[in-house]
Amino acid sequence: MAELTAGNYAAPSAPDTGDLFCIYSGADSDTALMTKAQLFDLSGEGTLQVILPLSLDAVTPTLAFGDGDTGFYEAADDRIQFARAGSAILEFGFSGAWQIVAAATPTTKGAIRANLNSSATDPQFCPMQGDATTGIGGISGELSIITGGVEAINVDAAQSVTVANSLYMTEQAAALGDTATQGQLWVKNTTPCELWFTDDTGTDLDLLNNTYANIYVSGGSTAQTSITSAVLMTGFATDGPSNDCTAAAASDKITVSRAGDYKVSFSNSFVTSASNVVVTFTIYVDGSPTTLICKRKIGTGGDEGTTMCQGVLAIAAAKDVEVYVAADGSTSMTPNEAQLTVERVGA
Repeated sequence: MAELTAGNYAAPSAPDTGDLFCIYSGADSDTALMTKAQLFDLSGEGTLQVILPLSLDAVTPTLAFGDGDTGFYEAADDRIQFARAGSAILEFGFSGAWQIVAAATPTTKGAIRANLNSSATDPQFCPMQGDATTGIGGISGELSIITGGVEAINVDAAQSVTVANSLYMTEQAAALGDTATQGQLWVKNTTPCELWFTDDTGTDLDLLNNTYANIYVSGGSTAQTSITSAVLMTGFATDGPSNDCTAAAASDKITVSRAGDYKVSFSNSFVTSASNVVVTFTIYVDGSPTTLICKRKIGTGGDEGTTMCQGVLAIAAAKDVEVYVAADGSTSMTPNEAQLTVERVGA
């Protein structure tokens, strides 16, 4: 059995004068198995260190545990590695960083890969076990979130953010609290949902005001009779441009898709079969008249009348916008050039 003898303590025998600590064998009490130069290093200032020998072998690490093939060792000067089951997997102190030494595939959860010089498509920090293509990397001065070896999000040195593909945001009822010098981009929980921006004073701006539709007739020649009382104006022939609304010239109407404030514009150049009659055009929403009304009295001698009206109406989702026409006398009306346009301007 080996014994540890300290200082000049003379049991089982006095150590050499220069040795402060020695390990002795019970079989030969006069022979030191390890002197202080091998076990302890005491400097002149009394600094105590444990000095272990250099090892380049991960199979038999210097400071080992269990069956001896797992532990720490100094693979080279100032390079400490950790071996597991005889293979080096973690290195400390190389280029001031930690790294996984095992080649391409991380072998632990939350791995830090060996290739310290990562790129925008090759991550250094890999959160998933066995996946070396997904994590955080980047070039100098930039940060990249990488999925499947492709840069998904980049933050550059100017703090500008670039997203490689679509950005999905969960809808919410309203913006969060206002913060000076900061704005909020968010999705409102309407049906369908809407994109909004809120400035630092709490002003909400609907960014989906590009909702519109148009129907028209050009060079019309079809007369509409029986207009002594208000009836749906017919004769629209063509669907104009539309977005997020339904233009239906064949049914002489426009259907809005979402609730909001809409600018409704109507213009018409027409002729009648009788003279000295007043023709009234009224914008209807969901089958009911609104306050948008325009009139034109037709004189004698083949007069062609022109009339128009425009205004903003609050319209619920999935409602129809139409034009009704009526005359104060027995006559027909033929629209030559007519336009009906609906444009969303606010929530």
